[in-house]
Amino acid sequence: MKHLAVVIVSLLFIVLLATGCSGRLPRFVDHPRPALQANVQMLEEAGCVQDKRGWEEWWNCESSDVLSALGCDGVEVDRLLAGLTPAYSVMGCYYLGPDPPPSDKFTAMGGLSTWDHSYLLYREGEYQLVRKAELLPIFVPVESANEALSYALLGTSLQAEYEFEGNWADLSLVRYLVDRVEATHVREEADAFIVHLFTAPYPFFGCDTHTVSAVDVRVTRDGHIQQLNKTPVYEFEACID
Repeated sequence: MKHLAVVIVSLLFIVLLATGCSGRLPRFVDHPRPALQANVQMLEEAGCVQDKRGWEEWWNCESSDVLSALGCDGVEVDRLLAGLTPAYSVMGCYYLGPDPPPSDKFTAMGGLSTWDHSYLLYREGEYQLVRKAELLPIFVPVESANEALSYALLGTSLQAEYEFEGNWADLSLVRYLVDRVEATHVREEADAFIVHLFTAPYPFFGCDTHTVSAVDVRVTRDGHIQQLNKTPVYEFEACID
């Protein structure tokens, strides 16, 4: 979810400091984003309202009796998780209240702005909060490239990146550390899939030099996840709150 280590982007304050680009831009190799569509009808029926301020994956569920009872003030829907089989919906549930969350399945996240996160599973007409370790066995075996992409995103804190030449990552404020940047894609092998993903900026919070790395993840058909390598791709100076 962007990248599920999921981040509420609207709560982050990012200020890029002018650093200049070191040398020419690398060669960008784009790959098509999978045509995956998440099911959101059940959120509408539950009384959630889609965010209309530019972040289409965020749903306000404070007025939903069933979801607010679980502690889900907001729900994040990542369409790249829609490749999972069986086709159950996996979403991010966010508790934004001042008191402790209503379940021990929430994890505290954030910097100066804090929130609590859990995974929300919609299966056979029922919502339930679940931990990541409880989710992964549900979606084994992994038998297609789209399944492998969704499974790798769910099972790691990594994220997918597409269309580099059209996003903020090729601004002159970024220092590239490689000559070639390849977007997220999946390569099938005899007994596994290799999924090309990216880290979130590290360190994530604070005024610092933040580095984004490319990571190849091996996903076997029986659901084992292995990180094969990690290559720093670009860095930038920023204050992330």
